[in-house]
Amino acid sequence: MRTSLLILGAAAGAAVAQPHVHAHHKRHAHHLHAAEKRTVVEQVVTVTVLTCVLNGVEISQAACDEGVKNGTLRMLDDSTVEFNPVVTSNVAQPAPTSSPSQVAQAHAEAQPQPSAAATTAAPAPAASTSAAVVDTTPAQSVNTNAKVSFSTSNSNVAAQFPSGQLSCNEFPSAYGALAVPWLGLGGWLSVQKPGNLNKRAGGYSNIMTVVPTQCVGGDCCMEGGFCSYACPSGYFKTQWPSIQGSTGQSVGGLQCTGGKLVLSNPEHSTLCMEGSTQVQAWVENKLSQDVSICQTNYPGDEAMTIPLVVPAGGKVQLAIQDAATGWKTQSGAATSAQYYLNPAGVGPAKACIWNGQNTGNWAPMIIGAGYSNNMAYVSLFQNLPTQPSATLDYSVHVSGGSFPCAYQNGQICANGNCQSALAPGSGCTVAASNGQTLLYTLS
Repeated sequence: MRTSLLILGAAAGAAVAQPHVHAHHKRHAHHLHAAEKRTVVEQVVTVTVLTCVLNGVEISQAACDEGVKNGTLRMLDDSTVEFNPVVTSNVAQPAPTSSPSQVAQAHAEAQPQPSAAATTAAPAPAASTSAAVVDTTPAQSVNTNAKVSFSTSNSNVAAQFPSGQLSCNEFPSAYGALAVPWLGLGGWLSVQKPGNLNKRAGGYSNIMTVVPTQCVGGDCCMEGGFCSYACPSGYFKTQWPSIQGSTGQSVGGLQCTGGKLVLSNPEHSTLCMEGSTQVQAWVENKLSQDVSICQTNYPGDEAMTIPLVVPAGGKVQLAIQDAATGWKTQSGAATSAQYYLNPAGVGPAKACIWNGQNTGNWAPMIIGAGYSNNMAYVSLFQNLPTQPSATLDYSVHVSGGSFPCAYQNGQICANGNCQSALAPGSGCTVAASNGQTLLYTLS
């Protein structure tokens, strides 16, 4: 995830807080333990005063402290923390020339080092550790050039799901899920079939990702598989098993058991839940063409295949992931939402697939959106290092938060300070407190 920095500056004083950062699994939040050294002169102790600055604008110390405490912020060095918006499985971004079949092999995730504004690699679809997966051509086997009419709403989103009653070959549109037909999986975003349960590692191993060529008679949600689905704009899916991948892979969706679709997370009786209701975000499209925004499918195969189409002249809600209710990794780390901004006029069937051309995982820009303990953080960044050259053919302005942020003419401008969007470390993160509404304007 590409993020900007919160800078902690110490005011004059003899006492300096020295944080000690303990490294954990990459992308997981760090725990901060601060030990103060005080100089005592004639029983007078000078107390250090800390200020918290977000992209040049001071925010409340309470919000900064709470962010470090709850994991939405993490320490980088003795005086710097970064926004920690999302945790994904340790899988790698394939090279541009990689064929889909090469994605089926497990890789270690490459994490670039944070700079003036921290950057992280775009998430890739969760690679199976099973040698049985020899074909990973989901969307590419479908005619992605076809004109597709896609709605990001579903009036059935509040319907209670009858666990154990629907057949696995019946996509649950009647219960709020949005079918994504161009992936060739019967409307599902991904179908994962875990292998053995690795009790020592505490998770599934040998997770097979089903592809269209493995579907039987068009039935892709196979016995024992977890079948992930899209939700309407403003919502996230609720279903994922408590057990995840043993090496960090995410697993999500309804489970096919005994030929029936079963809730894998019975704490939720509906398939979709709202994002943050305390702080909301919207995307307004002032262009003459539709814009396809693609959300990452996690927990699931982690491809950017969840479509959010913002029609020309229209306005659509962008869901902000609430850390209190959203999916957490096997280690318990909270996650946030990640969205890919595609060039104008590219339909979802071509934009929201894996290995597109300047689209999908190669899209120029990324939005991050997370909420925790009365604060929301939304970000806007170039998709580095994955996409080091392409830029969007329109401007993006973020308003309603702690300071104005914009992407225009190939530059990122945060609080009036501009630099090339292609420069390492470019980007901005905007904070918003309860009751505020954030707006992304495309023009």
